[in-house]
Amino acid sequence: MRHDSKILLTADGSIFIRMKQQTLPLILPKKKTFDRFVVGKNKALIDKLQTLDAHSAFYLWGDKSAGCSHLLQATCQYWQSKGWYTLYLDMNHTQDLSAFFHTEALQGLQLLAIDHFETHLPKLDLPLFNLFNRGTETPFAMLWAAHTPANALDCLPDLHSRLQSLLAFQIQPLEDAEKKEVLQRYAQECGFSLTEAVTQYLLQHYTRDLSTQLQLLQQLDQATMEEKRPLTIPFVKKWLQ
Repeated sequence: MRHDSKILLTADGSIFIRMKQQTLPLILPKKKTFDRFVVGKNKALIDKLQTLDAHSAFYLWGDKSAGCSHLLQATCQYWQSKGWYTLYLDMNHTQDLSAFFHTEALQGLQLLAIDHFETHLPKLDLPLFNLFNRGTETPFAMLWAAHTPANALDCLPDLHSRLQSLLAFQIQPLEDAEKKEVLQRYAQECGFSLTEAVTQYLLQHYTRDLSTQLQLLQQLDQATMEEKRPLTIPFVKKWLQ
């Protein structure tokens, strides 16, 4: 570790390394594991993610509630447990990739997972192109995740062609029964009761987007604690109004 580095431990268990003004996530929250992911129609993809080698390179895409971030972090967690040096890079929080080419962050790396990289295209397409080439030459396994298919990206032709050459997986959305499982599992982990009736009501009368549903559950949980009332359909109706 360089003398100008600083280790930061966040409340959720994440560990970051700060290089002067740049903060890079190195170790992930323990929550994001394969065991906590409702598989649905994505078993073939998960099997692939659990059998990587140094030359593996995949492109993952899906809508914002599909679970791309969860799968990338779960993959890094899984291979960390196998002794690999893995790095999860969320481009929503990192806009400057220059630190990677002036530090030893990539030395000995075995898996790089890049999330939300499309949010900074075409501004960062050249450093991303260089990062792709680094992964090919070293080599180390690479996972690239976005909310759009590779052919819809707006970036340099060279980066575009490389990303389109990757084996691509669209993360398949969950059925309603599987969404119920996610919501009820979330409630259980947060320590409150979510009945079948309330779960069904939320899916029928509120957006079916899973990430929004989970945010709603968090808010409802807080509201029931503040009002000291159970989470029932009448309470949900009143709260939503």
